[in-house]
Amino acid sequence: MVKQNVITWSYVRCSTTSQDLSVQTQQLIDYSNAFGFTIHKHISDFGISGSEFNREGLKEIKDGIINKTFNQLIIYSISRLGRSMIETISLLNELNDNGINVISLKENLDLSTPSGKMISQIFSVLSEYELETLRTRIRDTLQTKKRNGNKYTKSLLGFDVENGKMVVNEKEQKIIRKMFKMYESGSGYTDIANHLNKNGHTIKSGGDFSCSYVRNILQNKQKIVDKNNLFFVSRTPNYL
Repeated sequence: MVKQNVITWSYVRCSTTSQDLSVQTQQLIDYSNAFGFTIHKHISDFGISGSEFNREGLKEIKDGIINKTFNQLIIYSISRLGRSMIETISLLNELNDNGINVISLKENLDLSTPSGKMISQIFSVLSEYELETLRTRIRDTLQTKKRNGNKYTKSLLGFDVENGKMVVNEKEQKIIRKMFKMYESGSGYTDIANHLNKNGHTIKSGGDFSCSYVRNILQNKQKIVDKNNLFFVSRTPNYL
């Protein structure tokens, strides 16, 4: 149900300066009058795309969540909060988790009702689904770039980048092979890092090897065994 005796804020947004916020605002006021509650603060973002989440109005709402300065938010449409599903659902979940009711006129949504709570749970599932889908897309993209020998990270030990393509850095590949050989012989991460530093070897940025850097290399590097791989060599394995 609509909460009547609580601090209520409203939020409106339009994407271009040629649009008018007055229609959205008036509809929110009419709704509050019809259901007997007062809108204590009107927040707006004028002429800003919903894909932009670094908005002054939205930041004010987030500050209000943190400071617990309002109990209810009324909007014309969920799309007014944003166009990114992940960001929008995350914000709705944050409002709900902090006990802030959300009313959206267009979707006839009231998170305080049983149906609204069910929708909130659906939002959580959708958010997780969207995040996992995004992770899968990123993994697939990285794998494709790896197979094609394209740059897929800022710096990668064992490779250099020339004209957007990865090329083998044989000196660094020898260091990687040394790391694996020492590890397979029983040396720990710290011992390997100390040995490399003592012998004047450096990481890509020119700094010293650390225990965590060595561990990351050994846990994530994979020996290239596919003969069709651009970086496959027959005598000594390269690592990607």
